[in-house]
Amino acid sequence: MATYYWVAGTGTWDAATTTHWATSSGGSGGAGVPTATDDVIFNSASSAAAYTVTIGTGALANNVTMGQPASGDRKSTRLNSSHIPLSRMPSSA
Repeated sequence: MATYYWVAGTGTWDAATTTHWATSSGGSGGAGVPTATDDVIFNSASSAAAYTVTIGTGALANNVTMGQPASGDRKSTRLNSSHIPLSRMPSSA
């Protein structure tokens, strides 16, 4: 299990695009894409202002944590999707 942080503002979260994923808050993108066992975090280092994440095919995560952008309209972080492709693996407990 790993933790991925969204960086560089508006973009698409899918199974192939690595541009917006870092392994540290505010780090460099290109760290890979989250899998069903990974946690993802959207926080104040994800963007300096309001941003939109479009959820595409194959977006996976174990847990999703949403925070606010650093400034601007701090209530305007959006996740857009025409369907719900986020999948969660069932607990083995």
